[in-house]
Amino acid sequence: MSREDFEDEELLIAGQQGVLAGDGFQHMETIQSKVTPGPNGQPSPGYTFELHCINCSTKNGVMVSWLELVDLSAGAIPMDPDLRRPWLLNDRKATPPCSCGRCGKALAVYMTPDEAQRYVRTGIQIGAIQEALVMQRVHAIRNQQAAAYGQRR
Repeated sequence: MSREDFEDEELLIAGQQGVLAGDGFQHMETIQSKVTPGPNGQPSPGYTFELHCINCSTKNGVMVSWLELVDLSAGAIPMDPDLRRPWLLNDRKATPPCSCGRCGKALAVYMTPDEAQRYVRTGIQIGAIQEALVMQRVHAIRNQQAAAYGQRR
């Protein structure tokens, strides 16, 4: 093994070229989120997460409703309102059941309950979701969790 074997890495460190140079690597590693604009001046329906498929690199947008975010923020497993399927869990994080629009491979928009709480707070601040509705739903979820815990004892 010689120093020439690492030539690409030196160029990458210098910011020039190499296998990880360019925008491609950033696309694969970033998820951008933004409040989804409501149609015709109506309130926002939720958050959109934009990410690139790790299989085909197609840019995808995954819209997550405010109620899904509220459920996750309360520690419940959200249900996708369109697919009627629960979110998938992976080591204390959850992702909506979604796939790439081009190749069909699963997309991973993992988030924790703490992250969901931050998104919900944003929704309340911009008037997209009412704080009273959030508190009512969180209270109902916590009551269900307490009842389920009591039945397991």
